[in-house]
Order: sequence, then C-alpha cells, then structure tokens
Amino acid sequence: MKEGKEDQLHVFATGSVTGPLRRAAQAFVLLHEDATFELTVSGSSKLLPRMLEWQEGDLICGGSEAVIDAAIMYGCVLERTIRPLGARDTAILVPNGNPAGVQGLKDLTRDDVRVGVAMQGSLQGLWEGVALRAGMFEAIRDRVRDVSQGSSDLIGVLARREIDAAIGWASTAMLAPERIETKPIRPEWCAWRTTSIGITPWSENRPLAEEFIKFNRSPEGIEIWRKFGWKSIHDARIEIG
Repeated sequence: MKEGKEDQLHVFATGSVTGPLRRAAQAFVLLHEDATFELTVSGSSKLLPRMLEWQEGDLICGGSEAVIDAAIMYGCVLERTIRPLGARDTAILVPNGNPAGVQGLKDLTRDDVRVGVAMQGSLQGLWEGVALRAGMFEAIRDRVRDVSQGSSDLIGVLARREIDAAIGWASTAMLAPERIETKPIRPEWCAWRTTSIGITPWSENRPLAEEFIKFNRSPEGIEIWRKFGWKSIHDARIEIG
C-alpha cells in the first residue's frame, strides 16, 4: 500500500462518472486548499480487481448500484459509508448529425437501423428493460448489430457510425457532446440507475473522504452533477399515464 497523506484523496471510479467527479474535485479543492486528488478510472470489470490488488484508495464511485453491490461483495467499500449522489434516466444515443433520422424508440425497430448494446457496467441489460416496457423487445432485439463491452466502447462505435442508435444515458451527450446526440424516450418507458459513492476499507484519509461525500451531496455538489445530466434520486420514478 502506498503511503497515505492527510490531504490526498485517491478515488476509484468507472468511466461514465469521471466528468462530474473531476468537476466536483476541482470545486472541493477551492474549499480545502491543501487537498489533492488522484483519480483511477477503469471499466467496471477491471475496477474492483485493481482495487483488490492494490488495496489502497479512499473512495469508490460507480455508475450504477451494480458496481457498488459488487464492491460490497468483494470487500472494497464500507457499507455504512455508501451514499447516493444522483440518478440518470435513459435516452436514445445517436451519432452527431443523426444520419439515420432516429427520433423515437419506434425507429429502433426499422429494418434500416442498426442498434448497439453494451454487456457490462451501468448499461448492462438496460436496453432490455426499456424495450420490454415499450412492448418492443423482440423488434429491437432483431435490430441489434453490435455488442460493446461497456459505455466507452459503445460511444466509440456510435461515433464511428458503425451503428445508428443505442439505448443509454441521457447524460452521455454532456460527456461527449462532439460525438453523440440524444433523443428522448417516453417517461413511462425510461429506466433509471443510481450513482453512489463510498469509502474503502483501506482509506487513510477517512475524515477528508467523508467531507468530499458531503460536498457532493451539498447544493453546490448537486448542481455540478445536475449540469452533467444527473437528477435527484427522488425524481427517479416511472411516470404512468
């Protein structure tokens, strides 16, 4: 284990949360001038093995509760320290310019539309839940032409226009605005996933880690996450009718 410093925080995170996390860290440092941050970013399948191997770091932040649940199972987070930071809802992701003219979920059933999905991370199984709610599962399944490992790979496939659309997070366009656009999904068909953060059992800077969690849940922190497309967990409900 590396030697800890009282003013240093090492955060492990999945790729989709790095935008708001970095911005929050920058704002936090303005309030704690001696604080410094190290951010280790990895796909969900590699993040926990890396933490177990290194047995260091102060915080873990995942794009969905599945990441945090796995962290609990492998002993990478202290359960009582886990706090939600916000939630994301779904949207249709298309390449910039939307060459296939996708406007809604029904377009993902067209014969000329190539659909992509992801098999890991916060996107795992996401398209299935949305398609089932919309009553379009079989039709969309027939249009799946690419299976990516995770969200970063899926964005790359979209940006290269190897597929025409994917079901992902409404926040994605804010993370890669030069490459991706989003189209809305009807609220009653949307799925939501929570983003949470927690302290690792190896943290040598727990008081500062607790302060960082509190900051992310403060009005200033909430506004940072909102600008990146996250919403309050109290907004994460399926609208009926």
